[in-house]
Amino acid sequence: MEDRRAPVNKWAVTLAVGVALAFLYVVRLAVLPFLIAAAIAYVAEPANLWLRRRFGFSRNAAALLAYAAVMAVLGGVGYWAAETIATDFAITLRDAPALLHKFFAELFGGEELNLFGHRLQAAALSQQILDSLFAKIGSPQQILNLAFLGFAAITGAVLIIILIFYFLQAGPQLAEGALWLVPPEYREEVAEIARKIDPLLRRYLGGLFVIFLFAAALSWIAIRFALQLHFALLLALLTGLFELVPVIGPMASATLVGLLALEQHGFWAVVAFAVYVTVFRLLIDRVVGPLVLGRAAHIHPTVVMFAFLAGGLFLGVAGVILAVPVAASVRVVLEHYYSQPTRRPG
Repeated sequence: MEDRRAPVNKWAVTLAVGVALAFLYVVRLAVLPFLIAAAIAYVAEPANLWLRRRFGFSRNAAALLAYAAVMAVLGGVGYWAAETIATDFAITLRDAPALLHKFFAELFGGEELNLFGHRLQAAALSQQILDSLFAKIGSPQQILNLAFLGFAAITGAVLIIILIFYFLQAGPQLAEGALWLVPPEYREEVAEIARKIDPLLRRYLGGLFVIFLFAAALSWIAIRFALQLHFALLLALLTGLFELVPVIGPMASATLVGLLALEQHGFWAVVAFAVYVTVFRLLIDRVVGPLVLGRAAHIHPTVVMFAFLAGGLFLGVAGVILAVPVAASVRVVLEHYYSQPTRRPG
């Protein structure tokens, strides 16, 4: 008689998932480049499939062409952003003493402020802050820390560039390998749930990319030409990134840009900024967001904020990236199971 193994207990599966989550927590920093590369390749996968179906390319050839297109876009945007930010940074570094002095003078309502018997002078305070900042940056420990962060950033960027091609070239095999980790008696059901999650997740990630580009481009036009603030591109990129964090992100970016507009140009800049925020929010919330996200966006903001906070506390930046996809996937899993008829007792 042929020996047969016993079915895998669901408690054993739960334990394995718990161990996997604990492992992810330990290596959360190492996971980040893989996660970013996988997300980019996942969004670019439709182009990969289109090349194969339209021109009959092999998987490797289509992946190479899709990879070249992704690298061209990322390289062009990165080069333009670096050039612009470097120019703005040089100008701001040159004008830093005057800008900081102007900020304190407007905050004090003049050159001096009497605070609890202490006279604060705008010029002296701004110079003191700059001297302290440059002293800290120039310390050996800080230089070592900056060098380490720079090396880590370069290593992570190179790893992401390499991994994008591997994910484009071997995406289906990696998905099959992940499914193989599931016990055979559960694979069909897991595959069915994955097929339901796939279009939702793909549209969500692609929609986020569109929203980021739209928010950054619209913000750059307003900040650069209407508000005429320093670091227009950097502020626009931050606005695009903050837009991906519901409620809290838009509030943070609006507060940052509004304070800079008030500090640099006064009251009428705030009026112009209020018009910009109104138009921006209407376009994002009523037009672009629903159009590109569709059903993927139908998660209550409180659930999204909790997912962001929980993901950030658990896995850091990787958890923030995974927060909404995991929340959306949990919803699909619950819909799948709750739609099935319940078994009658006995």
